[in-house]
Amino acid sequence: MGIERIKIENYKSIKKCNLNLSQLNALIGENGCGKTNVISAIKYFYNNLISENDDGEIFDKNNSFSNTVKIGIEYDCTHLRRIILNKIGNVKILTGEIKADYYRKIYTLINKNKIYLELTKMKNTPIKWNIPSRADREIIYNIFPVYTIDTKNIGVESWNLIWKEIGDLIKIENEVAENFQEQISEIIKDGQDNKMARRFSELEKVLQDSEIQIKKYTQREYAAAITKMYYKGENFEIAEHKPDYFSEGTNSFNYINTLINIVNAIKNMKIKFPTIIIDEPEISLHHKYIDKLSENIINKSKKIQFILATHSSRLLKNILKEETNNRKVFNLRYKNKYTQCSEMKLLDEQRQKTFIQDEHVNCYFSSMILLVEGESELELLNNKYLRTIYPILTNLDIVKAESNRVIESSLLPNKRNYKTPYLVVIDMDKIICVDKEKNKFNIKSKDGYFLYKEKENYYYGDKRLEIHHKRIRIEKMVQKCRFHYSLPFYACRDTNFYVLKNCIKDYFLNYNIFVNDTTVEGMLINDENYDIFWEFYKNVIKKHEDVGELEKYYNSLKEYNKVNLLRLLVDGKTDYILKLKDLDKIYPDVKKLINKYKIDKTSGWITLWIEYYLMYLLKIDYSDDIQNRNKELSRELSKKVDICKNSIYNNFRELSNLIKEITKRYSN
Repeated sequence: MGIERIKIENYKSIKKCNLNLSQLNALIGENGCGKTNVISAIKYFYNNLISENDDGEIFDKNNSFSNTVKIGIEYDCTHLRRIILNKIGNVKILTGEIKADYYRKIYTLINKNKIYLELTKMKNTPIKWNIPSRADREIIYNIFPVYTIDTKNIGVESWNLIWKEIGDLIKIENEVAENFQEQISEIIKDGQDNKMARRFSELEKVLQDSEIQIKKYTQREYAAAITKMYYKGENFEIAEHKPDYFSEGTNSFNYINTLINIVNAIKNMKIKFPTIIIDEPEISLHHKYIDKLSENIINKSKKIQFILATHSSRLLKNILKEETNNRKVFNLRYKNKYTQCSEMKLLDEQRQKTFIQDEHVNCYFSSMILLVEGESELELLNNKYLRTIYPILTNLDIVKAESNRVIESSLLPNKRNYKTPYLVVIDMDKIICVDKEKNKFNIKSKDGYFLYKEKENYYYGDKRLEIHHKRIRIEKMVQKCRFHYSLPFYACRDTNFYVLKNCIKDYFLNYNIFVNDTTVEGMLINDENYDIFWEFYKNVIKKHEDVGELEKYYNSLKEYNKVNLLRLLVDGKTDYILKLKDLDKIYPDVKKLINKYKIDKTSGWITLWIEYYLMYLLKIDYSDDIQNRNKELSRELSKKVDICKNSIYNNFRELSNLIKEITKRYSN
């Protein structure tokens, strides 16, 4: 490996950052989080390593008293040291004093298999290095080269710059170059009728008369010139076309792959430990090209070190699924005007690698993550009218996790070690389940969420009182309490049952888990709005059906049973968190009636219900003309957002509390 560690202090938005690198490294995060600043710091370091290319725009703009930038790079020299010891011990090498001295000099720079090089820049003063010798730094520059690709600016000029790397690959020793020169001179002198010699003589006079000198090639430049002569040209073509003939994406793909392959050839031929930095390699690439590029990068990372700044979930997924351990992902987050950097814990189970998809990896780039159980929650929280009322919902990545613990452990920041705020929304039956025979509830153990017992034994002070004691109370209530319910729906208005559920909800909020009172259907149909929902059900959902039989039964029920019936009609659960099939004491004809009028979950009833409720609230006629009613609703809603918020708080209290918890975490 080449670069083992990068330390950056007070560089632009980076107050302090330590990156312990591997062979394949990805920098991820939102736009503006500081990925480009990390790359910029490395470029600044290398641009000033052997020459002065100072740039004044590197200091912390948030703190005028911060006047010192430090950038340190530690190189792993384990393999290099073995090579050098072998070279120094080789008698043939010792006969060439220049080479022997060069290898001995490299050896003196290595300390315990490391070389640490640090740049210090204070305002209005020159750059200082902990290794002051430019010659020594040039050795490091050549052995640990860095190649930077900015995919936003790949053009014809970029292809011309590849000759520099080709020159490095072909690089000719001085003796060989002199031999080449002698042969060229002989060819010119012995040309037909000495015409060529006379022409060069004329050129020499012109240059002398004009007082012009030709600067000698460096070894790399000379090698590139010889290579151009060898191939009788210098312009690159792909399938007989110039690079700019192709689309931006294809050109970018070809350029990146070409440079990677040349650097790989350099690594094979020379004592070098190269690093390639690519800023957003996915730009303009189709996903198939991203897959091909990923494959080349992963394969070449066995010899070349890569640092990729990316927004591509597909590229990141390909890296995460790779079996090798020589890869790291760093999540960057911009908070309080500074860049925070966390090294993420990678997927550690084969099941996680199997389940992870592009939409899941998107979470690693999020402002905030919301994990929900299923399609119903997605439909609700992506509702355009709800998002108008609560714009914060537009800042979330909402992912269907279906209470799958493998998916959750693959995505959650507390499991993967990154700082993105998050909230998990689950149903109450993921915590407790009813034992109807004993008329009690049990804490769900298999795949349940009560996983924190061991951890909480070490809490102390207020935290112990707030969390640990709350869990003890829940456990004791579950063990001792028997709750009163009424048939046929197991409707429960027992005060102790409310207390138990509220304790569960409060307890799990400490772990960023929002527990629904029952399900999302229960969130949307409750004691405060069931009468409005019944009108919606009759006049919208079953507008063209005769629901007289159902209405007769509905009117015969008490209020709390009406709520439970309506929840069952949308395939929800009753107070005791039971589905229709679990109601063992319901009359068969009632069950048959409910099944007859039940709404399919895929019917889109949630979207229609939110729309109907808001039109009811704003006193807009619910017409059959969808386009006109949507226009009117959008227009009125924009004027009366606060009124809608207050009404949602009164009629959808649990939904309002969920959005409150989302806001709290997002703000923090």
